[in-house]
Amino acid sequence: MSAVWTVGSPVSEESRGCAFSRALGARSVLSRLRRELDLTMVDDKELDTLVKAKINELDSDYEIVTWVDRAPDHLVEGVAQLVGRMSTDTPRGDRSWESEVWDVSRWREKEDHAFHSGRGRLAAGAVNRSGDLVAFTDIGVWKQVPGVAEQWNTIVEPHHRGHRLGLAVKIANLRHLRREVPGALRLETWNANENTRMIAINELLGFKIVERVDEFQLTF
Repeated sequence: MSAVWTVGSPVSEESRGCAFSRALGARSVLSRLRRELDLTMVDDKELDTLVKAKINELDSDYEIVTWVDRAPDHLVEGVAQLVGRMSTDTPRGDRSWESEVWDVSRWREKEDHAFHSGRGRLAAGAVNRSGDLVAFTDIGVWKQVPGVAEQWNTIVEPHHRGHRLGLAVKIANLRHLRREVPGALRLETWNANENTRMIAINELLGFKIVERVDEFQLTF
């Protein structure tokens, strides 16, 4: 169960929702914030400046690649492995959560389901010298209603963290989104409050807080 309130609302729903959840015997396990990026305000020159200031040290050990809808065959296993880490590596507060198992077949099914549902996927990744995918991010867009895009996964393989790959792939995919879907006006993302690294990246890109969700878990 969740208690939702809109940032800046004159009457916060937080206390009501939280009080109701606690009255049922639920405990608070996670607080998340929804952020939005106004794509009409994104400036390519500012992105170039950000790249030079923050990820200029990205060396020849990595290549940034992008794709639409379906991951290249030589990278899809890496995508599945990285997405599997999303259930263990991303902060989830005190929620009870089992690790997920992902393989190529399951990821291809997910891609096919999104495509046949009218959902486009724009993705970017970082590939090391061995040809392994070590960072991945993707954005979803309804093809018939492209105005609001949704940030989905962003993950970096643990042994390759510290090279600004998360920021690098997100900037690459932001450019990718604006190029491939010019009708997209806003990009939404959710972050747990303790996911400080991803929050820092999103704030660098210009995301603004618009909504908060406090999640409660009821144990029987």
